Amino acid sequence: MFSHRPSGKVAFRCLCVALFACLSVAPAHATAKGPRAQINALVLSTAGKDIDKMAHKKGWKGYHYKLNVFIPSYAATETPCGSALKATRSGAALVSVNRISYDVSCPGSQGWHLSVPVHADLYVPVVMVNSVVERGEVLDEDQLILKPYNVSNAHGELLTQLDQAQGLTSKRTLRPGKPLTLSQLEMPLWVKRDQSVMLQSQMGGITAQTAAVAMKNGRKGDTIKVRNESSQRIVSAIVIGQGVVKTLNSE
Repeated sequence: MFSHRPSGKVAFRCLCVALFACLSVAPAHATAKGPRAQINALVLSTAGKDIDKMAHKKGWKGYHYKLNVFIPSYAATETPCGSALKATRSGAALVSVNRISYDVSCPGSQGWHLSVPVHADLYVPVVMVNSVVERGEVLDEDQLILKPYNVSNAHGELLTQLDQAQGLTSKRTLRPGKPLTLSQLEMPLWVKRDQSVMLQSQMGGITAQTAAVAMKNGRKGDTIKVRNESSQRIVSAIVIGQGVVKTLNSE
């Protein structure tokens, strides 16, 4: 078993399936004698480096993974490679561990190459709720936790920092044990239809405020129509705070 954590502790587990064989990792001081041992060591090292690069790019912290390397059974019939094996992966930077495959080749006139699939269980601390959250409820820090989760087959953009969810509103009922995604959350309503709001207008360094009525719901940054209660004029304004909007022609 070979599992990796950012701290440097490592352990791998290998699985055997029909028509495929998997070898355990040899100690660093051991010499790989057969082609399968050579392939196994190279693919484990290459896949680990690719995952570390992906995790660094995504800003993940506290992650760890387990790699399962599936080596074709016919690899046992190949001769040990006298030179350094090469492992290449199609595509550019690794963006998902759902499906990883390496083309392993032994250079030279008597060389060979084969395809080696790798399955990774990648555990990343992600944001979850610690109790049921109803639809339309605004999330606060007491409702959120970070918990390791296998993201190998996860869909959507998972949240990995608590402040990414704090202050947002749930679009649906949220339950513990499941990671939060951006698609489940939205900015809270700062202005509601028919609500009295403060309409700000700024010109030449002077700020004027007057009462208005919102004609539709609005979240931070939304442009909505409001009716000036003094002049009864309808103007477009940007939502800048709870119950506060600012005219578009403001400096």
